[in-house]
Amino acid sequence: MTTPAAAYEIGKASQLTGISTDKLRIWERRYAAVTPIRSGTGRRLYANADISRLKIIKTLIDGGDSISNVATLSLEELQSRVAEETQISQSDIPDGPIKIVTIGRSLSAKFSSDKDNNDDIELAASYNHPNSLGNETDIPKVDILIFENSALQEENVQQILDLMYRFNASHALVVYRFASQETLNRLPKSKCSILQAPVDINSIKDHCRSLFNKKNALMSLYDNDFEGDFSIAPARRYDDEALVKIAEISPLVKCECPQHLAELLFALNSFEKYSSECESLNLEDAELHAYLNNAAARARHIIENAMEKVIEAENIQI
Repeated sequence: MTTPAAAYEIGKASQLTGISTDKLRIWERRYAAVTPIRSGTGRRLYANADISRLKIIKTLIDGGDSISNVATLSLEELQSRVAEETQISQSDIPDGPIKIVTIGRSLSAKFSSDKDNNDDIELAASYNHPNSLGNETDIPKVDILIFENSALQEENVQQILDLMYRFNASHALVVYRFASQETLNRLPKSKCSILQAPVDINSIKDHCRSLFNKKNALMSLYDNDFEGDFSIAPARRYDDEALVKIAEISPLVKCECPQHLAELLFALNSFEKYSSECESLNLEDAELHAYLNNAAARARHIIENAMEKVIEAENIQI
């Protein structure tokens, strides 16, 4: 079998995608997420297309999807799913009180004894333990699932995601006392927040309010600047390697637009990453950085569309 121009062994593929080598093997063997070719000595070799596909799949799984649901989707279906799942929807913002459900013995006791009734936060249900739900079918729809576990374990991550699905919650607030960083990193940041115990009930309520205040603020910013279009730009279409190749090809064609567009995309990609990692000292900082990150992503998506047209017009092969 012909070796692709860019082929990465499994260790490098793991570095590029952020997926462990063990998980890459499982995803291939059990779910056929990708099918790398084999070298003459039997080593797995991943092409650029495999790397791009794996990155998108990881993005979806970090957002709460399961590998079994997305492994066999086509690239177009994966990209469409990313676009759908990263969309900020007006329906995510409650019309009335923020409805919450608490799971955890300490939280249940705190909320049961709470005398400070708030019109903006409504406790829809409270359970001492996830198993307390049993086969209950009359499950309330809530905005936020608050999950408490003093010693958070790896198996709790999927448990939290399953509970979010069961309660149709758009966000989860995880309260823990002890947990490894690896376990915390497995919680999808787009759907889960964490608070380390001890934490009082008012802090929990304030955090719930801040989640939807951020959404409201972002909706307002998008409404002012983008005429009501709240969509988040899809994932990157051109990785750094492709942009370098386009920039190198540009001097060979009459038009230098591809090179200039590649430079713009390099800059926008860098700023998009920078704004997503900026430290936020307060809610206003978080709102601004989220806005800037989305603005950069949208600008990047527009330039990618322009690049696509130029590549087609100049018949550039990448």
